[in-house]
Amino acid sequence: MMLVMKMNECPFEIIRGKEKIILSAPHSAKHVREDSVRPRETKTGTMVRVLSKKYNTYGIYKNNKDCNNDANWDKNCKYKERIKRIVEKEKIKVLIDFHGMAAHREQDICIGINGGKNIYGNYDIVNSMVDIFHKYGFKNVTIDTPFSAGHKYCVSRYIAEECGILTFQIEINLKYRSALYKEYKKYNDLLKSLEEILKFLTYKVNE
Repeated sequence: MMLVMKMNECPFEIIRGKEKIILSAPHSAKHVREDSVRPRETKTGTMVRVLSKKYNTYGIYKNNKDCNNDANWDKNCKYKERIKRIVEKEKIKVLIDFHGMAAHREQDICIGINGGKNIYGNYDIVNSMVDIFHKYGFKNVTIDTPFSAGHKYCVSRYIAEECGILTFQIEINLKYRSALYKEYKKYNDLLKSLEEILKFLTYKVNE
């Protein structure tokens, strides 16, 4: 069931599920960081919608209404507070926060874990995620480079510290998210890799 926030609140949409995982896309609509308007990060919201519904996870993403803030940067943010409430109420164990890298980045995918702090040292899990991306042809997969999810008020670090759960920030190169690039032909492989990661994480949280 999808719930739409009232328009006098910071506008985002929530998908409810049963698995103890929540997917997030705080930049799926344009956002404002330090008075600079930034564009939406293509396909991040779509991935949350598709994956959360297919695998019965929770999901949250910004819609197309701007609320003049950046949920992955600002201290005070209703988006992060709503995630915190969902995590605490539903006993969520894992957050995956989707973001988009610019096409000029050499990395295919970056997994931000804040030097291991956001995953409480569970490197076996992140190593398995890297292996899955490699399996589907994404060779340049980095950890914490160029984005570590270490900023104090980014979604991943905030939720890890406030809720004590595992959080992963997954940055995906625009070349795999936009039809303007030849690499977009691998978009379905991207979805397949994320699906396998969700299956793996679902198994882990239910062990």
